[in-house]
Amino acid sequence: MILSKRLKAIAEMVEEGAPIYDVGCDHCYLDIYLANLGHECIAIDIRPPVIKAARKNVQNSGLEYKIEVLLNNGLENIVLKEESFVILSGLGAKTILKIIDGKMLNKIIIQSNDNLYMLRKTMQERNYCIVDEKIVFEDNKYYVIIKFEKGRTVYTEQELLLGPELLKAKNDTFVNYLVEMNKHFDDVLLEIPDAYFKRREEVKIILEHIKTALK
Repeated sequence: MILSKRLKAIAEMVEEGAPIYDVGCDHCYLDIYLANLGHECIAIDIRPPVIKAARKNVQNSGLEYKIEVLLNNGLENIVLKEESFVILSGLGAKTILKIIDGKMLNKIIIQSNDNLYMLRKTMQERNYCIVDEKIVFEDNKYYVIIKFEKGRTVYTEQELLLGPELLKAKNDTFVNYLVEMNKHFDDVLLEIPDAYFKRREEVKIILEHIKTALK
């Protein structure tokens, strides 16, 4: 099976043989790919039509013995194995943080559609550290995938905003991402009235972090 660049980047972060809990599984393409690599997967979604399509795809793949498809609200009433990987992709940061709140999770892979600063900061406060990050550009959009593990680390504001591992690697895709972010916040700053001093200062700080990373 040929995966999208986004799903392939997620799959590459999964450790060999780990059982998978894929929350927001969509059509189960990632689970089918991982099951073919030997993983046992529990594919979870809250949308009945999506679950119906996912089950059909799993049946067509002949991997029912490797993939269980559940209609469920996130991780509610699910007992997780200690060595499991929980994958949450294609959801908003607030939704993701709510789903995993209070859960004893050791390894989590997250691809959030928004609020990456808030996501990194909240995960840091919950005693998670970032062990890997990837960025891909697909369908005219940037996707950031972050792998968290239990552990205490204090990140700088720049690292929380832009990603500590992305800053270290600083590949071409990340640089292009920074350039677009820089342009976006330059435009935002132009639209903020002078009277909104606090907001202007917040945006200026963001721009300073971006410009520093681009040097």
